[in-house]
Amino acid sequence: MDGASQATVDQIELYWQPGCSSCLRAKEFLRSRGVDYISVNIAEEPERMDATVARFGLKTLPLGVKGDRCIAAANLVDLASLIGKGEVVDETPVMSPKELVDRTDAFLAAAQRYAHQFPAGSEGVIVPYRGWDHRRMLHHVFFIVQAFVWQVQEHGMPVAVAYEMPVPDDIASYADMAAYGDEMRAVLQAWWASTDRADMAKTFTTRAGTKNVHQLLERACWHIGQHTRQVEHTLREQDGIAPNGPITEAMLDQLPLPKNVWFDV
Repeated sequence: MDGASQATVDQIELYWQPGCSSCLRAKEFLRSRGVDYISVNIAEEPERMDATVARFGLKTLPLGVKGDRCIAAANLVDLASLIGKGEVVDETPVMSPKELVDRTDAFLAAAQRYAHQFPAGSEGVIVPYRGWDHRRMLHHVFFIVQAFVWQVQEHGMPVAVAYEMPVPDDIASYADMAAYGDEMRAVLQAWWASTDRADMAKTFTTRAGTKNVHQLLERACWHIGQHTRQVEHTLREQDGIAPNGPITEAMLDQLPLPKNVWFDV
């Protein structure tokens, strides 16, 4: 439904932005359940997001609002509760931690391959549907690893703040980005090999509710996977270049990522 429409007391308003993986996942969740919701694209209506944040004090995306209740809609358990039909959502990861580490590494390797394929000099070209340039998009794919490790090692850097950090000046070319990918793959493997890594059952308070390390690892894996799909799509559709080693259905199997790449229809 058009974001300019006003929600009734029984309707959900979903605040989202283009390219956001959790936003797309929440939209697909609502659509698959036949929920008639109000879609608010904050890139087009930032003032509505500002008013909602001022009202509820919760600033995250996606954001779900119904009446006097506001939730972080990245948490599908809470989103199901907001729908109010009694659905119980099980967010227990299907894959083992080791499988998730291996799958994450496969996505990172794919993003590195694609980085090497983009035409030199196009680093500052804006990615369609996202509003970021190639440089920031690729950096984000790799940086998710660092944000995850900082989070579970209780580094003290909130994930929301970490994601807003600018791309370092020394990561300028596609070769720099691919090299940064090597660094982040090493960070992931070092964390996994560490004898003092957090127990998988240890919980953390996040914007999407209380999550254990296993769930946060799964979240990092599919988050990286979804953005790598977007990088692959951009390489193929915007630049007309066949991806070197495209993402396969097997790589997406058993992960709770969105069905689509950019949009829910």
